Order: sequence, then structure tokens, then C-alpha cells
Amino acid sequence: MNSKARYFQILGLAAFLLPLYVNAHPLHGATGDVGFLSGIIHPLESFDHVLTMLAMGLWLSRSAKQTIYFMPWVFVALMLIGSSLIFMPVEIVHAENIMNLSVLLLGLMLAFRFKASLLIEALIVGNVMVFHGYVHAYDIWLDVDAFAYTVGFSVATVMLMATGIAANQLFNRLEDKYSLAGRTI
Repeated sequence: MNSKARYFQILGLAAFLLPLYVNAHPLHGATGDVGFLSGIIHPLESFDHVLTMLAMGLWLSRSAKQTIYFMPWVFVALMLIGSSLIFMPVEIVHAENIMNLSVLLLGLMLAFRFKASLLIEALIVGNVMVFHGYVHAYDIWLDVDAFAYTVGFSVATVMLMATGIAANQLFNRLEDKYSLAGRTI
């Protein structure tokens, strides 16, 4: 069997298993949340949050240096605004799917180094954060100690974004060091 066929078999198997791991709350019990520590742990154990925040960090690292320090907190504020939407009597249908598609779009834009206008970028990033907050709303607001959980959740979110920023800076250094641009092979 050639390597392309093997690649597509593995990709198909991964796609088959994806719904379990992309779900915002895989294998997550209703009584598992008890405050700050749960708030720190939850973003690190839910695959959607890790991917989303790393993508946000990678995206953020493309912006101006001055914005890197305060934008993670703006992103957390947007996420908390999204989580407060559960108090509205209107349910957002397919919020998790919308968030996942936004992250996919963001990832494709990152992968292909697509440059969009600031307004389009702000809409995509804002959409990701607001819907991500909405998807995680029940974890935040229905916790035994919602305030402590929210603080822990926010701290872990910023740490994941900082990891994305650091990863992008490492990628850029490696690209500069091992770039084949201008060399003939």
C-alpha cells in the first residue's frame, strides 16, 4: 500500500474520532467543577479549548508588538461576554459548530498566511471568542464557586494564548535559521 493511501486511512480514522474530542466537554461530569483548580484544569483537558487558544495566540503574534500584552485580556473579556449570553432567554443554535468553523477558518488563514483587513480579522476573532464563551457558559456559571472557576478558566486561557505566541516566535526563529530561501539545492 502506498503512503498516500495510508495517510488518508489515518486521516479518516482521526476524522471519525474527532466529534468526541472536539466537543467542548468530553467525558466531563456535572459534579466535577469545584472552583479555581477546576477552572485552571478544564481548558487544559478540553481539546477544543487548547486548539482555539493556541490558534488565537498564533494569530495574535502576527499583530503589532504593543497589542500582544493586552489583547489576551480583551479576548478573555469577549469570552466572558459570550458566556454571559446564557442569561438571555434565547438559545444560540449550533453555537459549538459555529465556534469550530470559526476556528477552522482562523487556522486556514494562519496556515496559508492570508492577510485580511483589520475589520474582517476582528470579526473572526471576536466570533471565535464570543461563541467559545457561550459554549463554556454552563461550566462557568453553574459551578459551585463560579467566580473562582472563572478566574482559573481565564488564567488558563491566557496561558494557552501565551503558549501560542511563544510557539509562533519559535517557528519564526527556526524558519529564519533554516530557511532555504535563496539557496539552490
